Amino acid sequence: MKKIYLDIIFLYILLINLNTITSKNLCPNNPLINVGFISIKNISLITVNENKYKSNLTNEEREQYEEMIDLKQSFSASLDSVSVSFSPEKQSYWDGLNHITLVFFLLSLFPIAIIIIYLLLRFLCKKCSGPRKATDITRFYRNSTWVFMIMSTIALFVLYTIILVYSVKINNAVKSTFNRASELIENNEKLYSKITGTIDYFKTLNLATPEDALLNNFKSHIDNYINVTENHTDEIKINDNNRNLGMILLYVYYLIVIILAYLFFFLKLKTPEGILFILVLFTIPAMMVFEGYISKYFFFYSDLCGAINGALYSNEFPIAGQSLGYYYNCFDKQTKAELYGIRFVLYNSAMETMSEHHQKAIKEYNDLNSQILSPQLNCEIVTEIVPKIEKEFCKDNLIRMYDIIKLMNWLLFVTFLFAIGVRRLENLIWKKKTEIESMIENLEQIY
Repeated sequence: MKKIYLDIIFLYILLINLNTITSKNLCPNNPLINVGFISIKNISLITVNENKYKSNLTNEEREQYEEMIDLKQSFSASLDSVSVSFSPEKQSYWDGLNHITLVFFLLSLFPIAIIIIYLLLRFLCKKCSGPRKATDITRFYRNSTWVFMIMSTIALFVLYTIILVYSVKINNAVKSTFNRASELIENNEKLYSKITGTIDYFKTLNLATPEDALLNNFKSHIDNYINVTENHTDEIKINDNNRNLGMILLYVYYLIVIILAYLFFFLKLKTPEGILFILVLFTIPAMMVFEGYISKYFFFYSDLCGAINGALYSNEFPIAGQSLGYYYNCFDKQTKAELYGIRFVLYNSAMETMSEHHQKAIKEYNDLNSQILSPQLNCEIVTEIVPKIEKEFCKDNLIRMYDIIKLMNWLLFVTFLFAIGVRRLENLIWKKKTEIESMIENLEQIY
């Protein structure tokens, strides 16, 4: 429980002020092993080449998103349950992110308790019920009520429109970036068919080809690689779609509440207006929990971009199944060894033939090697997607996530002001109905 209380304190600080940036704390470097380039006659045998990452960002653009990574690192160091390192392969990492939502839920218990106490005082103890006489509701009260309503309505609409625009931009960036990753994965799906096509052609030339056992093992491993990579890519896209959908639904909810608040007033529906007031009150703690849910994505995306930054600038090449390598990595040793074996057999077969088909075999092999084998052995999916994630996602969207959290803090305050306005509208309805009833009673006495 002590850790929970400490986490609440630190998250409370996050809610009040999100502008503190601390020193950078990235994962330790994992040096990249460089392997050379070998050329035999006119047939290339390219092994894993040196790091080909090409960042398209300026130093200033890079520093902007690195500040967000630093901010996340500082809060992770404060929250014991949240991992400082990016470890999506571990359940404990996701449990730590979910713990952020739990802490915000615990924070929301405070306004819930205040709301419940208020409702008990109002409906059971007949306290905090507002003006008791219609004459107490003066022209100033009426005018100030409309100021509350109009200003809070405009603020709600503007704030949440900005939040929703940022949210949609983030979602579009996720789709654009990781759809490209899906395209590269599809290239792997073509890998086996291209290899078997070359093998079939070699067979027509009566040339030696890889054994069926080697091909079957490679097919099994490449299929597993594709399925795992596709699933992990889909996880990111599906989760962000859910986050964005939640933003859209909340936006629709606010629009409905605003419309109903004015509609109930003009229709002079006091009881529905009172129920709506209570609903808006409970929206405040619900929004705090939702903010915790959104903060979880800020932490996750900061970790992802931290791993991208490390790969680009600290030579932390993705290791299969770990950190960034949980999503994108080169073939494992066994799959790569099988691919090398297949290429070696095809190479020897093309070189050893002295028949009239010699040049045809060499051309077929070189086409397969340059278009299919070398890009895969040079880990194209990593060298292409890592700079793309930095440019199209990390550069702007970490800042947008950060801004969403800050704006949601203001949204909590404006929602409270809007709730006050709705409560005062309820009193205005009560006064109007009281005046009408009094007028009817006077007319009945006259006639």
